[in-house]
Order: sequence, then C-alpha cells, then structure tokens
Amino acid sequence: MSPSPSLRRWPSVNFLADLEPAQRDRYAFDDLALREPQLRRAYRKFQVLGRLLQGKVGGPDWVRFSDARTEFQTALFEVAFNLGFENGILRTRSELVRQKHPSDTERTLRDELRKVVALAEVSADRAIVAVLGLAYALAEAPPACEPER
Repeated sequence: MSPSPSLRRWPSVNFLADLEPAQRDRYAFDDLALREPQLRRAYRKFQVLGRLLQGKVGGPDWVRFSDARTEFQTALFEVAFNLGFENGILRTRSELVRQKHPSDTERTLRDELRKVVALAEVSADRAIVAVLGLAYALAEAPPACEPER
C-alpha cells in the first residue's frame, strides 16, 4: 500500500506501513468486510455494473482504469488510517497532560488561548480547524526542554 508520495503529503508518518507485514493476504480485509449484508449487496451490484462496463470498455483501457481506481482507494484508506492514528496520538498526549495538575503557566496559556479564540471573528468550525492545526504542529515538533524552575 504505497501510493505515490505526492498523494500523501500529510500526515507525515505512514503508520499503516509500519503495521503491514511484508507478506500479507490481500483479500482478508475484503472477506471480513463482506460479512456485512448491506456491504455484500453493494459489492455484488458493483461487480455486475463493473462487468457491464468491462464488456463495453474492455482490454487495456479497463486494466488501466482498474489499476488507477485501486491506487486511489489505497491512498484514501492509507490517509484515513494515518489521520486516525495521529488523532489517537494527540488524544493520548492530551489525556496524559490532563492527568497532571496544570501549573500556573499552563493555566495562563490555556486562558489566553481561550481569549484569542473567543475574540476571533471566525465560525466555531474554522476556530476548531485553526486550534487543531496548532495542536498538530506542536505534536509534530521535537520535544522542547523543560525550563528550569
């Protein structure tokens, strides 16, 4: 599952590749997913329509189309997996920080950030995107040295 690097710019780490064994059963996931009745029906409908299209298009054009579709679906899955994994890392880090009692400096930073967000003339959704962008940047940065107290 290695789409071209231009498709996967972010997240910066490919967690899925780290979990993939060198030799894997390519169809095990499909077999598991197709146990769901609605997905199985949709898949059968897709197969029927695919055979009709294959008959009309046929030959090398069909193979190129199928390869491009597979590469696209692989890239989508990889990005979704990696984003979910990074969100899990961020959540774990934030929960670890919340377990400790915040220092006065941390409380001040939190309060100042809340003021900035409250005063910003953007929608709540856009504010969340901006704050998450900051969180991702901080999570990606190398750990800073603790200041001496």
